[in-house]
Amino acid sequence: MKKSLVALATLSMIGSAFAVDIISNETNKVEVYGILDAGVASVQHSLAGSSTFPSTYSPLDPVKRTAVPDSNSGLINGGMQDSRIGFSGTRDLGEGMKAFFTAESGFNLTTGRLNDAGRCLSTGGISTESCSNSSMMGQLFGRQAFVGLSDEKAGSIQIGRNYNMDYDVFTSYDPAMKSDLFSPLGISGTIGGGGGISENSRIDNSIKYKNKVGDVNFGLLLGAGNQNGVKDAGTGWIAQLGYESGDFGIQVVTQKFENVLKGAADTTTYDSVDVYSVNLESTLVALKYKANDKITLKGGVENYTISNSSTTYTLSSLQNFYGYKVSAVNNMKDGTVETAPVTVTFLGGDWNATPKLNVALGLYNMSYGKSTGAAYNSAAYRINATSVILDYKLDKQTDTYVGLMFTDYSGDKITSSYWSSNSVVGMGVRYKF
Repeated sequence: MKKSLVALATLSMIGSAFAVDIISNETNKVEVYGILDAGVASVQHSLAGSSTFPSTYSPLDPVKRTAVPDSNSGLINGGMQDSRIGFSGTRDLGEGMKAFFTAESGFNLTTGRLNDAGRCLSTGGISTESCSNSSMMGQLFGRQAFVGLSDEKAGSIQIGRNYNMDYDVFTSYDPAMKSDLFSPLGISGTIGGGGGISENSRIDNSIKYKNKVGDVNFGLLLGAGNQNGVKDAGTGWIAQLGYESGDFGIQVVTQKFENVLKGAADTTTYDSVDVYSVNLESTLVALKYKANDKITLKGGVENYTISNSSTTYTLSSLQNFYGYKVSAVNNMKDGTVETAPVTVTFLGGDWNATPKLNVALGLYNMSYGKSTGAAYNSAAYRINATSVILDYKLDKQTDTYVGLMFTDYSGDKITSSYWSSNSVVGMGVRYKF
């Protein structure tokens, strides 16, 4: 039985085409797949690595990282891609229609624990270990979980926990391969694929439609809300339109969400987190061009704005956040992390130096505008990041890599108490099945 277009797209997105069949017959196909990625890294300014944060370290944010005087080195999970195991399946329903599903779990390979940013946020957070908010908060199938139907002409529709379409685009349009540790677009808890809020990289309780007619692809995602059991939290929509033909591709994604819940560290109460509720709007334009058989150029710009939540929440209405006790609720954006508006630009590409060696270079600028209001952080700042990755294929399923990301900070927010730069360098091995 031929694999459905949806199953192929899913496996392509996770970077693995080596799934192992559990069931395979004329009408049913169920596969298990995964990625195991681990290595060692050193961060110039960082607290100890987290045993549950997806990429072990979070070296990008200027406030939480560059105020730390010490360097830190250790084993890492997911230098290139978060370690995971997943199950996917298709069932041929006849006449061009198929049913499909995916259930995917992310975990820290060095400790065996589920990806859970809430765990490090709730045990001292930034005061004890490298950590940040993330869309993976200890769920068994935290990476993605959905079931759907596809038709050869009508496209596909999937229901469950779905990737944000920003996340989908960055997977193939980020110059630094959306590396989980060496790209600002890949590091969980920073820019990510959520249009400015990392928790929005994956949308709970959502319906996602995708289709392609000729060289034009388009899609729509609707977030039904009920985030963390609060009925009006996380409602919104995402629309995507793109064109890919031959050597050229362009993708446009725009989204609007209300009352998105965002976790933050509570450094005073054990096993508790602070929660921010925000509204979010963003637009992303990304392009890529294959100059020749060896060089592919990539770039784009994203603008997003984070503003007051549409609904006012209290501790009585939001008593837990993915199972963690909530100590404080702020119905505005987190002034210590985001400011509004924000513009992110990126440019670079990759070069196949040899049939086995790929070299990727990414240049990134993140400009955080000055905002107004006493509850907001009024200081502006900028982050310039340079990422370089050397990836060497040992065979079709196994590769080794060396990566570097250097960041430079400037602006009113970066005071004399902070270092004006940070860096991370690391190496590892990745195995796909």
